[in-house]
Amino acid sequence: MKITHHITDDLLYLYAAGDLKFGWSLAIATHLSLCPSCRATLKTYEQVLAENLAQEHVSEMSVNADDVLAIAGSQMEPCEIAPPVQAEKNFVFPKPLRDLCGDLGDIKWSTMGGGIKQKILHEEDGIVARLLYISPGASASAHGHNGIELTQVVSGGFFDGDQAFERGDIQIVAHDSPHQPIAMNGEACVCLAVTDAPLKFRNFLPRLFQRAFRI
Repeated sequence: MKITHHITDDLLYLYAAGDLKFGWSLAIATHLSLCPSCRATLKTYEQVLAENLAQEHVSEMSVNADDVLAIAGSQMEPCEIAPPVQAEKNFVFPKPLRDLCGDLGDIKWSTMGGGIKQKILHEEDGIVARLLYISPGASASAHGHNGIELTQVVSGGFFDGDQAFERGDIQIVAHDSPHQPIAMNGEACVCLAVTDAPLKFRNFLPRLFQRAFRI
């Protein structure tokens, strides 16, 4: 498994600082369980935050991810890339996701049509975390975004324009330009998707059912 799409430094820093709502944290924790590169970056942030906490400077700090990286480069030895998490036999979902909802076979899906199903896992302050099941070769309705969407692939994969997202990859979209993910052939794509605002659909039919599906 080769992961080519990662969590941004800003989101990793906020996760390390404990400043994210549950839905965002769930997506990031799921990605971290699959991605040794992002785990190594997270370790750097955690070390810097722990050092500043020990110096009792946390309440006076006002830094962003770039500041943390600069501090890490000047004060600390580079972190080694963490080894991959040992594969767990017979499980599809990574542990953070499985702890919340069980494994793939435990999910009770709601059909959305067009070869797509969903399971809403958590809602808080407008942030919705859901599982999406997209049949092989099926496509989501073209849509833009009123906010941010994190889509973490946990099984299979999808294409979006000229980019491919497979198990372990995470897509971060925060623009209103329409895009249309299409599941790869041969295997259903199962993703954890987290949004903080309703999607902007181009076509009438998905807009008609948008409120019912809470998308």
